[in-house]
Amino acid sequence: MTRFSCLTLAVVCVASTPSLPTIAIGAPSGFTPGGFSFEHQVMVPGKPEMIYDALTGDISGWWDHTFSSSPKALIIEPKVGGGFYERFDDQGNGVRHAEVTWAERGKQLRLVGPLGFAGAAVALVSTLTLEAAGDSTRIKLACHASGEIQSGWPEACEGVWRHFLVERFKPYIEAGRSLKRKPLKPAAPLLGSAAIRRWRGAHAGTLDIHHQAHPDPGPRHSGPPG
Repeated sequence: MTRFSCLTLAVVCVASTPSLPTIAIGAPSGFTPGGFSFEHQVMVPGKPEMIYDALTGDISGWWDHTFSSSPKALIIEPKVGGGFYERFDDQGNGVRHAEVTWAERGKQLRLVGPLGFAGAAVALVSTLTLEAAGDSTRIKLACHASGEIQSGWPEACEGVWRHFLVERFKPYIEAGRSLKRKPLKPAAPLLGSAAIRRWRGAHAGTLDIHHQAHPDPGPRHSGPPG
């Protein structure tokens, strides 16, 4: 076959190839960053430690705004680096609403995350400070947000937090419902110390053989690489 006939064949093949669907790419659009802040206070019966415990762990008894119509669990892990999770099911599906960046039992809980603004470029910091007031606790909420703030969002965020604290959490505590919660079970380690001892006992001979085959080479040079 001549070079010309090869070229003709290539043109025919390209021409007969069905056209691929066009990929639609929208033009980028900008937004003007905004921000807002607000504070709330509410008094609830109970010591700060008890109130802190009710604000964390399983919060499904008073937090009623979710992405799922029937979430499996709503949990705030009371530890630094912990998460505020809405679990849809037992297969790992769900939403992480925020990260706990300050956890001090009876004193302060800080959440950093978009909460209901998930999917938008919003940085939201929600700080709950607890102060003893006789046999009660004063909860002080401070919220600060910045980023892609749309019209009506500041009022919505303020209203939702007021709903949580005044209309949901306060009656929840006054009715003693927090005392009926089942405590969260800490995640078990993948391999506990007892299991490690059993494994070592069962593989003692193998470990000895491996040690004989690969003796300790002695101390290694710990200086900077050459």
